[in-house]
Amino acid sequence: MKNLNIIFGILLILNGLLAHAKTIDSEILKFGHSNSGLSNSVSIQLRAVLNKSKHHTIESISVLTLKDPNGHSIYQTHVNKKRIESVRNYFSLRGISPEQINVEYLDSASLNKYENLNITALKNGYLQLLVEYVESIPESFLVTSNSHNIDAETASSLKIDNKGTTMHIPENCFVDENGNPVKGVVQIEFKEYTNPAEIAFSGIPMTYQGFNFNSAGMFEIQGKCQGKNVSIAKNKEIKIDYALAKENPDIDFYKLKEDGKGWEKVQEIGSERLSTSTLTPDNINRNQQINSNNWNNYNYNNNTRNQKRLATTESMKAYSNIVGGLRVANFGVYNCDQVYRLKNQIKVSPKFVDQNGKKIENASQVSLIDLKINGAFSFSPTSFTCNSKADNVLAMFTTTGKLYLLEKDQFKATNMTVSGDYTLKMKDMSKQIKNHQDLASYLNLL
Repeated sequence: MKNLNIIFGILLILNGLLAHAKTIDSEILKFGHSNSGLSNSVSIQLRAVLNKSKHHTIESISVLTLKDPNGHSIYQTHVNKKRIESVRNYFSLRGISPEQINVEYLDSASLNKYENLNITALKNGYLQLLVEYVESIPESFLVTSNSHNIDAETASSLKIDNKGTTMHIPENCFVDENGNPVKGVVQIEFKEYTNPAEIAFSGIPMTYQGFNFNSAGMFEIQGKCQGKNVSIAKNKEIKIDYALAKENPDIDFYKLKEDGKGWEKVQEIGSERLSTSTLTPDNINRNQQINSNNWNNYNYNNNTRNQKRLATTESMKAYSNIVGGLRVANFGVYNCDQVYRLKNQIKVSPKFVDQNGKKIENASQVSLIDLKINGAFSFSPTSFTCNSKADNVLAMFTTTGKLYLLEKDQFKATNMTVSGDYTLKMKDMSKQIKNHQDLASYLNLL
């Protein structure tokens, strides 16, 4: 029996101020021979659909197959049913309502019902999934990845930036979807979130077990080989010396769970922090924290103790924010965070109006920024919670891509001191703020 596959057609609809073009992205996902459960590679691709929904609203998901594809037996159709059900359950358990998921067994007379079908694939026993999105967050407000190529079969120390962040990757660190060692060039994609404007519309939650996060730096790591996702082998891990974005006390290292709805603490940071007592020529060179000329001005073995102390002090001026030895056993999103309890908490049910008092239609995503915290907190347009006494800014996108702000002084002027219903007069900043860099600059976050 042939391996059955799901072919994903991702239908992206861009409305309003965004382009009105429809596009289709397709990927083949392999279940494996007679396998009705979700393999690791299928789970990764389904998770990618949900990750995309952080910035786009899912309108509908259609799972399609032929009733009796290519003359296969009833058992073949039975396997298809199980596979469809496993996909349906995956989305249902992660917040996609059953009304949004349409499953249909097509016959030859109904093939014209849907556009963009891969008829040949369907006749060969494949399944096809169509996911319809509505764009709400312009791409310019989303952080992009930096790509770095390494040899998978050789140990590497990969310098990510000029701030000192370095990945230490062991040899033969990666496996493919079938668990086989990857050979050749692997592309490491590194995406970093350093300020609230970068976090604001990322869709990444900033809460943990009833507490809020005050980020000292957050990043995402992914890997690919020849365009296909790879994973870190079970007996391997990447170690990262990370240049913090902000100096916060009492931070630990957290990983975002696969469903994107919570965090797990994976490492305490306190003992891993590089300091003047642990900084030596060896780990300076290992972490690529300084240019070699900085140390070559001093002969470590022959110079006096004062010279050694001076060299170390000069290095620490630039690199005291390095956290050494962060352990990454799986690709995903990681955060160095201080946790805190939200004070003076109120819940606001807002009515959004523009400067003329007209109701703002099609509100899509709201982000609350406390200017004294390195974080941003996402909410639906129906309600949000905040510290009533904080220096708050409210940013909101509509489904048509318009950006509205309620700035700090206007936020305080609304006198939101207790939970309840409030009318918030928002300012359209779509022309002034075109990307997350503009937002960070406008709010003096840089």
